[in-house]
Amino acid sequence: MRQLLDELLNEIGRRIGLDGLSLNEDNTLLLGLEKELFMTVQWREDTQTLLFNAVVNTQPCDDPAKLKALMQTNCVLTLGHGMSFNLDPASDRINLSQVVDIADKSSFTLQEKLEQFISTSASWHERLSSSAPLEMDWQHSAPATTEHSFETLGMRV
Repeated sequence: MRQLLDELLNEIGRRIGLDGLSLNEDNTLLLGLEKELFMTVQWREDTQTLLFNAVVNTQPCDDPAKLKALMQTNCVLTLGHGMSFNLDPASDRINLSQVVDIADKSSFTLQEKLEQFISTSASWHERLSSSAPLEMDWQHSAPATTEHSFETLGMRV
């Protein structure tokens, strides 16, 4: 499966102008999305899945309204997209994660999932960095995949 994954990432890399896109020897790929936003793609051999992860913000998570909005959003992201927020009170990090299966063997499907994760991460990074009150917006909890893509975010490997 790891060889298949390397082939899929290479195909995606060729399409977006990043020839040689692949995991490192630790089965990880680090992508810089915006100035302060990065994501990791990690191959998990034991489950034959990828784990996408992005620290979307670093701030105290003790505001009840913010926690409520994040947890409500988790319902939408988990059921509709397999994504979820993870809160780390020790470091005040708010992570967005997604487990991705590559059983369909399609680089287009994997690229679509990457772009959707990037779009959602960027949107929530922006929302959480804003000073505006964070309220749940059921219709816009998971942004459209066209909002951000590899091209518009200036992705770096």
